[in-house]
Amino acid sequence: MSTPAAPRTRSSSAARAARAGEGSHRTWIFVGVGLVVVFAAILAVALATEETSSTAAVAEVTVTGDPLPLFTEPTDDPAIGLPAPALSGTGIDDEPLEITPGDGTAKVITFFAHWCPVCQTEVPLLVDLLDEGGLPDDVELVAVSTGVDPARGNYPPGAWFAREGWEEPTLVDDTQSPAGRAFGLSAYPYYVAVDAEGNVVQRSSGAISMEQVQQLAAAAAAG
Repeated sequence: MSTPAAPRTRSSSAARAARAGEGSHRTWIFVGVGLVVVFAAILAVALATEETSSTAAVAEVTVTGDPLPLFTEPTDDPAIGLPAPALSGTGIDDEPLEITPGDGTAKVITFFAHWCPVCQTEVPLLVDLLDEGGLPDDVELVAVSTGVDPARGNYPPGAWFAREGWEEPTLVDDTQSPAGRAFGLSAYPYYVAVDAEGNVVQRSSGAISMEQVQQLAAAAAAG
Protein backbone atom coordinates (compact mmCIF):
# COMPACT_ATOMS: atom_id res chain seq x y z
CA MET A 1 0.00 0.00 0.00
CA SER A 2 1.47 3.28 -1.07
CA THR A 3 1.96 6.15 1.32
CA PRO A 4 -0.33 9.11 0.52
CA ALA A 5 1.46 12.21 -0.78
CA ALA A 6 1.81 15.08 1.66
CA PRO A 7 -0.54 17.98 1.03
CA ARG A 8 1.15 20.65 -1.15
CA THR A 9 -1.12 23.51 -0.28
CA ARG A 10 0.32 24.22 3.15
CA SER A 11 4.00 23.95 2.05
CA SER A 12 3.38 26.19 -0.95
CA SER A 13 1.69 28.75 1.25
CA ALA A 14 4.54 28.57 3.75
CA ALA A 15 7.10 29.00 0.97
CA ARG A 16 5.25 31.97 -0.42
CA ALA A 17 5.04 33.48 3.05
CA ALA A 18 8.74 32.86 3.61
CA ARG A 19 9.61 34.46 0.29
CA ALA A 20 7.32 37.39 1.06
CA GLY A 21 8.94 37.80 4.46
CA GLU A 22 12.40 37.68 2.91
CA GLY A 23 11.39 40.26 0.31
CA SER A 24 9.93 42.48 2.98
CA HIS A 25 13.13 42.14 5.03
CA ARG A 26 15.23 43.11 2.01
CA THR A 27 12.95 46.06 1.34
CA TRP A 28 13.42 47.33 4.87
CA ILE A 29 17.20 46.93 4.51
CA PHE A 30 17.14 49.02 1.32
CA VAL A 31 14.94 51.62 3.01
CA GLY A 32 17.29 51.74 6.00
CA VAL A 33 20.35 52.17 3.80
CA GLY A 34 18.58 54.87 1.84
CA LEU A 35 17.68 56.73 5.01
CA VAL A 36 21.29 56.54 6.21
CA VAL A 37 22.51 57.95 2.89
CA VAL A 38 19.93 60.75 2.98
CA PHE A 39 20.77 61.58 6.60
CA ALA A 40 24.48 61.66 5.80
CA ALA A 41 23.84 64.01 2.87
CA ILE A 42 21.69 66.31 5.02
CA LEU A 43 24.35 66.32 7.74
CA ALA A 44 27.08 67.16 5.21
CA VAL A 45 25.05 70.06 3.83
CA ALA A 46 24.31 71.30 7.35
CA LEU A 47 27.97 71.18 8.31
CA ALA A 48 28.99 72.94 5.11
CA THR A 49 26.34 75.60 5.69
CA GLU A 50 27.50 76.07 9.27
CA GLU A 51 31.11 76.42 8.12
CA THR A 52 30.13 78.93 5.44
CA SER A 53 27.99 80.98 7.82
CA SER A 54 30.59 80.91 10.58
CA THR A 55 32.04 84.11 9.15
CA ALA A 56 29.94 87.07 8.12
CA ALA A 57 29.84 87.90 4.40
CA VAL A 58 28.03 91.23 4.78
CA ALA A 59 26.88 93.15 7.83
CA GLU A 60 25.54 96.53 8.84
CA VAL A 61 28.13 99.28 9.13
CA THR A 62 27.85 102.55 11.03
CA VAL A 63 29.78 105.49 9.55
CA THR A 64 30.64 108.41 11.83
CA GLY A 65 31.98 111.59 10.26
CA ASP A 66 31.88 113.17 6.84
CA PRO A 67 32.60 110.99 3.80
CA LEU A 68 35.78 111.56 1.82
CA PRO A 69 35.65 112.74 -1.81
CA LEU A 70 35.72 110.06 -4.49
CA PHE A 71 39.31 109.13 -5.25
CA THR A 72 40.15 110.06 -8.83
CA GLU A 73 43.44 111.99 -8.86
CA PRO A 74 46.41 110.69 -6.84
CA THR A 75 48.52 113.75 -7.71
CA ASP A 76 45.92 116.28 -6.57
CA ASP A 77 43.79 114.41 -4.05
CA PRO A 78 41.23 116.69 -2.34
CA ALA A 79 40.99 114.28 0.61
CA ILE A 80 44.53 115.00 1.82
CA GLY A 81 44.34 116.66 5.23
CA LEU A 82 40.68 115.78 5.79
CA PRO A 83 39.63 113.71 8.83
CA ALA A 84 38.79 110.13 7.90
CA PRO A 85 35.40 108.82 9.06
CA ALA A 86 35.12 106.11 11.70
CA LEU A 87 33.57 102.72 10.96
CA SER A 88 31.79 100.39 13.34
CA GLY A 89 30.36 96.98 12.57
CA THR A 90 31.32 93.32 12.40
CA GLY A 91 34.59 91.63 11.57
CA ILE A 92 34.98 88.57 9.36
CA ASP A 93 35.23 86.58 12.60
CA ASP A 94 31.68 87.69 13.53
CA GLU A 95 33.05 89.78 16.40
CA PRO A 96 32.35 93.53 16.82
CA LEU A 97 35.00 95.67 15.15
CA GLU A 98 35.70 99.39 14.96
CA ILE A 99 38.09 101.29 12.72
CA THR A 100 38.67 104.58 14.51
CA PRO A 101 41.02 107.06 12.85
CA GLY A 102 42.41 109.60 15.29
CA ASP A 103 42.81 107.16 18.17
CA GLY A 104 46.52 107.92 18.39
CA THR A 105 47.66 105.15 16.03
CA ALA A 106 48.50 105.76 12.38
CA LYS A 107 46.72 103.41 10.01
CA VAL A 108 46.75 102.01 6.50
CA ILE A 109 43.15 101.08 5.75
CA THR A 110 42.79 98.63 2.89
CA PHE A 111 39.65 97.74 0.92
CA PHE A 112 39.43 94.37 -0.85
CA ALA A 113 36.80 92.60 -2.95
CA HIS A 114 36.95 88.80 -2.83
CA TRP A 115 36.46 88.47 -6.61
CA CYS A 116 39.04 91.14 -7.59
CA PRO A 117 42.04 89.55 -9.41
CA VAL A 118 44.45 92.24 -8.20
CA CYS A 119 43.24 91.76 -4.61
CA GLN A 120 43.83 88.02 -4.97
CA THR A 121 47.41 88.81 -5.98
CA GLU A 122 48.13 91.44 -3.35
CA VAL A 123 46.60 89.84 -0.24
CA PRO A 124 49.16 86.98 -0.09
CA LEU A 125 51.96 89.48 -0.78
CA LEU A 126 50.73 91.60 2.11
CA VAL A 127 50.60 88.50 4.32
CA ASP A 128 54.27 87.85 3.53
CA LEU A 129 55.16 91.51 4.09
CA LEU A 130 53.49 91.55 7.49
CA ASP A 131 55.02 88.22 8.48
CA GLU A 132 58.44 89.67 7.70
CA GLY A 133 57.77 92.78 9.81
CA GLY A 134 57.77 94.99 6.75
CA LEU A 135 55.63 97.76 8.28
CA PRO A 136 56.52 100.16 11.10
CA ASP A 137 55.47 99.02 14.57
CA ASP A 138 53.56 102.26 15.12
CA VAL A 139 51.35 101.78 12.03
CA GLU A 140 48.30 99.53 12.10
CA LEU A 141 47.09 97.83 8.93
CA VAL A 142 43.35 97.09 8.90
CA ALA A 143 41.07 95.97 6.11
CA VAL A 144 37.51 96.23 4.86
CA SER A 145 35.89 93.41 2.91
CA THR A 146 33.57 95.14 0.47
CA GLY A 147 31.93 94.73 -2.94
CA VAL A 148 30.63 91.30 -1.90
CA ASP A 149 28.94 89.28 -4.65
CA PRO A 150 27.84 85.67 -3.94
CA ALA A 151 27.85 84.92 -7.66
CA ARG A 152 31.57 85.66 -8.05
CA GLY A 153 34.78 83.88 -7.08
CA ASN A 154 36.19 83.27 -3.59
CA TYR A 155 32.81 83.58 -1.89
CA PRO A 156 32.39 83.86 1.05
CA PRO A 157 35.21 86.38 1.53
CA GLY A 158 35.98 85.15 5.05
CA ALA A 159 36.94 81.74 3.70
CA TRP A 160 39.17 83.37 1.09
CA PHE A 161 40.97 85.48 3.70
CA ALA A 162 41.44 82.38 5.85
CA ARG A 163 42.96 80.41 2.97
CA GLU A 164 45.46 83.20 2.39
CA GLY A 165 46.47 83.29 6.05
CA TRP A 166 45.14 86.82 6.49
CA GLU A 167 44.97 87.68 10.20
CA GLU A 168 44.58 91.47 10.22
CA PRO A 169 41.42 93.08 11.64
CA THR A 170 38.92 93.10 8.77
CA LEU A 171 35.55 94.84 8.81
CA VAL A 172 32.67 93.40 6.80
CA ASP A 173 30.93 96.00 4.62
CA ASP A 174 27.20 96.14 3.93
CA THR A 175 25.57 95.15 0.63
CA GLN A 176 25.54 98.83 -0.41
CA SER A 177 29.23 99.30 0.54
CA PRO A 178 28.74 102.25 2.92
CA ALA A 179 32.28 101.83 4.31
CA GLY A 180 33.82 101.93 0.85
CA ARG A 181 31.74 104.92 -0.20
CA ALA A 182 32.60 106.78 3.02
CA PHE A 183 36.29 106.55 2.12
CA GLY A 184 35.80 107.53 -1.54
CA LEU A 185 36.57 104.09 -2.95
CA SER A 186 36.72 104.07 -6.73
CA ALA A 187 38.59 100.85 -7.61
CA TYR A 188 39.98 97.69 -6.00
CA PRO A 189 42.19 97.25 -4.12
CA TYR A 190 42.08 100.57 -2.35
CA TYR A 191 44.42 102.02 0.27
CA VAL A 192 44.00 105.00 2.60
CA ALA A 193 46.89 106.13 4.79
CA VAL A 194 45.75 107.99 7.91
CA ASP A 195 48.02 109.64 10.48
CA ALA A 196 47.75 109.29 14.26
CA GLU A 197 45.40 112.29 14.42
CA GLY A 198 43.03 110.67 11.93
CA ASN A 199 43.79 112.83 8.90
CA VAL A 200 44.23 111.41 5.41
CA VAL A 201 47.81 111.71 4.20
CA GLN A 202 47.67 109.57 1.04
CA ARG A 203 45.34 107.37 -0.99
CA SER A 204 45.96 104.81 -3.73
CA SER A 205 43.93 102.33 -5.78
CA GLY A 206 44.59 99.47 -8.14
CA ALA A 207 47.72 97.35 -8.31
CA ILE A 208 50.61 98.64 -6.23
CA SER A 209 53.88 97.08 -5.11
CA MET A 210 54.74 96.16 -1.56
CA GLU A 211 57.31 98.97 -1.64
CA GLN A 212 54.43 101.37 -2.30
CA VAL A 213 52.52 99.87 0.62
CA GLN A 214 55.55 100.56 2.80
CA GLN A 215 55.59 104.14 1.49
CA LEU A 216 51.94 104.52 2.47
CA ALA A 217 52.76 103.24 5.95
CA ALA A 218 55.71 105.61 6.24
CA ALA A 219 53.50 108.54 5.18
CA ALA A 220 50.92 107.56 7.79
CA ALA A 221 53.60 107.37 10.50
CA ALA A 222 55.10 110.72 9.48
CA GLY A 223 51.72 112.47 9.47
